[in-house]
Amino acid sequence: FVFPSVAPVEVRLDAGPVSGSPPWFATSVVHGTRNLLAASFALAEGEDVSGLVVWYSDRAGRLEGRLLDELNRPVPGLAVLVFGTDRRYWVAGSPYLPQPEQAASDGTFTFVGLPPGEYFVAALVAVDLPMLRDPAFLERVTGVATKVELKRGEPTKLDFRVNVGRSPAF
Repeated sequence: FVFPSVAPVEVRLDAGPVSGSPPWFATSVVHGTRNLLAASFALAEGEDVSGLVVWYSDRAGRLEGRLLDELNRPVPGLAVLVFGTDRRYWVAGSPYLPQPEQAASDGTFTFVGLPPGEYFVAALVAVDLPMLRDPAFLERVTGVATKVELKRGEPTKLDFRVNVGRSPAF
């Protein structure tokens, strides 16, 4: 398709999940050599985007884990934050920046529907949602985060060690 009469503008495509059993998740939005999933890009008047391809999969990434203390006991209640290592995707609504999950009473947490890629994982005392829109906050969290690689359709398991009483609060 072509946008024949738009002023040059910065846009971001949002390819959300498609309901079904199992649900389908966007894994990439490709134009030329660029993956535009959750990244903004410049759109010029008359630009031809007919080569744009949206890829969906029913085999999305899944991260399952447990927060454990130094004695291997579960640590409940902390906010688990997962976000992609590619800073271009640190924008609101990005599938590479899901809402934080609170660790369950047995210390477990689960994130479903993540695109394949490398992610930071951190356990924090609390996360205010507006903080997720602040790249400076996310940059500070990288200093205490663990990196993990998610593959398409393969669950990734992570036992995450937490020093109780020393979980960072930003």
